[in-house]
Formats: sequence, structure tokens, C-alpha cells
Amino acid sequence: MRTWSGSDALDRRTLALVARSLALRGEALFLIGDDRLVPVSDWDLRTRDGEPSAYRLSIPEVGGGRPMTALAAEVLHFRIGADVAAPWAG
Repeated sequence: MRTWSGSDALDRRTLALVARSLALRGEALFLIGDDRLVPVSDWDLRTRDGEPSAYRLSIPEVGGGRPMTALAAEVLHFRIGADVAAPWAG
């Protein structure tokens, strides 16, 4: 397993995916993989005391999405324009 710093994961392609998703959806979510950030196409969020605790993810694949569950510490979730009453929504 290769170790990498956060800046290694933010290449041009990933930054473009983040910008596009933020502009169109108001949020972007990536699974933190072993050697790169994996974009997530759809997700559900579970909170505990108003803080995210787990995500149910859909990872896009050629044959269809692959479902998985990840803890909040295993994902990178960008949000803009969040409402104070619902901070988990972009």
C-alpha cells in the first residue's frame, strides 16, 4: 500500500470533478481510497447529534453502481451554501 498526502489526490481531474459538482449540485463527495479519491455518484447520510456518522454510497462502475457503506472519516464531503437548520445538505 502506497502512502500519499492529500495534495497528491487533488490532481486536475479531481479538482474539475469537485468544481462541476459544486456548481451543479452544491456538494461533492469522494471516497478516500488507498491511492486516490474515488468520486461518488449518489449517497445517503446518517447523522448522530447533527454530525455525519456514516454514508451509504453508490460508486459508479461500467456495469452499474456499486453500493457500499463508509464511515464519515472515510469520505471527503464538500458543501457550499449549507443551511444552518440542515447543515448536512448542500
